[in-house]
Amino acid sequence: MKEIFYSNGVDIFGPVSLEEFCKNRYYKSTLIWYEGLPAWVNIGDCDDLKHLIGTMSTPSLNNNTPHSLPNLTPPLNKAGLPERGNNKKYVAVVMILFVLLLLLIAYYFNTKVNPASEPLPPVSQDTTIVSDTIVLDSNAMREAEIVKKAQAEAEMKTYRINWEKFITAMPNDYKQKEIGGIDDLKIIVNNNSPYKIDNMKVKVSYVKSNGANYQTELMEFDNIEANDKKELFAPKSDRGVKVSCTIVAIKSHAMNICLDKKDKNYAKQTGEDPFKCQ
Repeated sequence: MKEIFYSNGVDIFGPVSLEEFCKNRYYKSTLIWYEGLPAWVNIGDCDDLKHLIGTMSTPSLNNNTPHSLPNLTPPLNKAGLPERGNNKKYVAVVMILFVLLLLLIAYYFNTKVNPASEPLPPVSQDTTIVSDTIVLDSNAMREAEIVKKAQAEAEMKTYRINWEKFITAMPNDYKQKEIGGIDDLKIIVNNNSPYKIDNMKVKVSYVKSNGANYQTELMEFDNIEANDKKELFAPKSDRGVKVSCTIVAIKSHAMNICLDKKDKNYAKQTGEDPFKCQ
């Protein structure tokens, strides 16, 4: 039985058996590789596995593992790693060459300023020697910071694209009057992402027994913390037998998402990351 590697473009997972791999669901952007493939391919391009592309059976995040998407993103492998993985080797080679260059420059200036015929002046106790290591450490820190930012942006992008899996709105167990109408209605919004939501708008529809919409209300929710929920009372209705909720807008500086279905340009938003704030 073949073993499969899969990746979200940043991290590599596996190998896992085909049977274990097929127990979960994956995003359309998931990359896979197994023995026999010349390189990484998108799961949607693999006829035998494209039926595993995400459904509502995808498990939700565990609060004990924030910032990780255990069964939602694809992993990579040893034979056909994407170019992003090769960047680490490239950075390592550049760093080695940089160190060698520094050593040559130091040797040149040392022989130029202090030729062998002239003894080196004694180093007093008050003299501070600045090591090349400090320069190298500074460069390494900058490289690490760049990689960290790239990983954070990749994670935010995953949440933005799949926001419906993590951000939901639903009614409570409201009361339905015998003569018709809705009472004691609350709308509960859940933020199962690691990012704070600054503002969220929910359309509440009161539906009559014949399926027609009787009344619509727009409710706003502010400052919903990460992995938290908030609930508000909704207006009463003298008619209607059930309630439906639809999220129409989300704004989050932490997630860098600006979603507004009421915006006249909403239908024109396309691309792999359409809800990213411009």
